[in-house]
Amino acid sequence: MPAVILRRVSLVASLVAAALVAACAGSDQGGGAGSSASSASLVTVVATDLAFEPREVRIAADQRVSVRLKNKGKVLHDWTIERIPVTGVEMRASDNHAMEPGGGMVSGSAGPGELHIAAEVGRTAQITFTPKQPGEYVFYCTVAGHRQAGMQGRLVVG
Repeated sequence: MPAVILRRVSLVASLVAAALVAACAGSDQGGGAGSSASSASLVTVVATDLAFEPREVRIAADQRVSVRLKNKGKVLHDWTIERIPVTGVEMRASDNHAMEPGGGMVSGSAGPGELHIAAEVGRTAQITFTPKQPGEYVFYCTVAGHRQAGMQGRLVVG
């Protein structure tokens, strides 16, 4: 019986946390997301100097998700995933960092076949997409030396 209560408390806590994230989503710098992005679940990843928080993100396959990168570091940081099959990519970039869609993936400074967003110091960037294949994908910062210093994490698509 106590295990059932614990699961219910955990579920309620998760729902409250999700509601708080959704309520705060409109307060970031950089303007609002597009109309189809607004129907996506939101995941916020904070970049500090040489770390991401959280280091692991879990999302569902075939469900729209927006990843918002908040840069709380002292230099430009980005969030990149290599070779992840996605559809419906939309993005909102930080100033001075051009990114263009290409072939169902996002191509930024790192090349085609990747998801890539970057945020200047104190800014946010957001990418919205639908992951098509379950699996584990490494995300990392492409700024020289950052990944090697441990600035990476894991996206788990279930």
